[in-house]
Amino acid sequence: MRRSIRTLVIAAMLGGLSAHAGAQPATIQEAPVMADNMTIRLQTYPGAIINLMQWVMVEKEICTRHEMKCELLNIPSAPLGIQALVAGDLDIVVSSADGVVKAAIGGAPIQFVGGLLPAPPFALSMRSDVEGVDRAGDYPGNIKSVEGMKIGVTARGAGPENQMRLLLADAGLNPDNGVIYVAVGSPSAQYAALAAKQIDGVMGFEPLPTICEDSTLCYNLVDLRKGQGSEVGRGGSAVTYVASTRFTEKNPKLLDAFRQASAEAIEWSSKPENFPEVMAIAKKYFKLGDLPDAEAVTERLVRNQVNGYHWVLPRDGIEAYYTFLAKEKADVPAFDTMIYSKAY
Repeated sequence: MRRSIRTLVIAAMLGGLSAHAGAQPATIQEAPVMADNMTIRLQTYPGAIINLMQWVMVEKEICTRHEMKCELLNIPSAPLGIQALVAGDLDIVVSSADGVVKAAIGGAPIQFVGGLLPAPPFALSMRSDVEGVDRAGDYPGNIKSVEGMKIGVTARGAGPENQMRLLLADAGLNPDNGVIYVAVGSPSAQYAALAAKQIDGVMGFEPLPTICEDSTLCYNLVDLRKGQGSEVGRGGSAVTYVASTRFTEKNPKLLDAFRQASAEAIEWSSKPENFPEVMAIAKKYFKLGDLPDAEAVTERLVRNQVNGYHWVLPRDGIEAYYTFLAKEKADVPAFDTMIYSKAY
């Protein structure tokens, strides 16, 4: 690849990133790619801080510097996003790897194009007033105490449900009916469903796990962010960028411009001197409403996100999850076909 004075920070090691989130990576040089003023449509999740890097790409004009127009589209779950990808109505989806692997094994023409959060973003958060939950117990025994309860997920078949199913299996419960799955949408809707007592708990992602650390409404029974939960699910819970194979084949220049813009946004955001500006960007798009200590919670959320981002795919972990899913299936696509050839 042609060298230039522009540097992108790329991890020296492709494997094991989930164990080293936030570590300083090595650097290589890569020629900047311009997208000739093409538009790329990016998924965002309503009320989710996970969108932070897309916001940074827009607000810091990183997209513009790559002659690329970044259009942000709110879609509340990864399965809906993947449907839009396949239909040609969306270009980039943000999804945990498990949902992508399951969809690709099922025949969806999609590929991983980059990493975002190598460590799991999920936690099983329970309502504080629900009786009978073994709060003091160890995993996986404590999962047995939620049997039969209503557990919220973004959508049926999405990453949060996949992770919940693994927790149930570890506890010796039936993943199909060990709990009652309730599709409640993105984090803002998850919190509202807890507050309205429509569900007993939720397998959610930020900001909900951080909110539940200090809230009287909820607490985190199993926190995947802290290494708790299913061992096999860890690789599958990495958050990734995904595109359709049609898009990767027809728009390589636009995709490469996006990959570089994503890496640059993460690199810029990781510098301590830029944190006040990152915080200002987050507050422009993200509100916690009238929650107690909303400002302090938002700052903690943003710091956690910035420290957790990484654009290199944790391939070893994802492949381990692929192997777990594929071992009992016939005629599954090869793992390498699920990854864009230039993915970091």
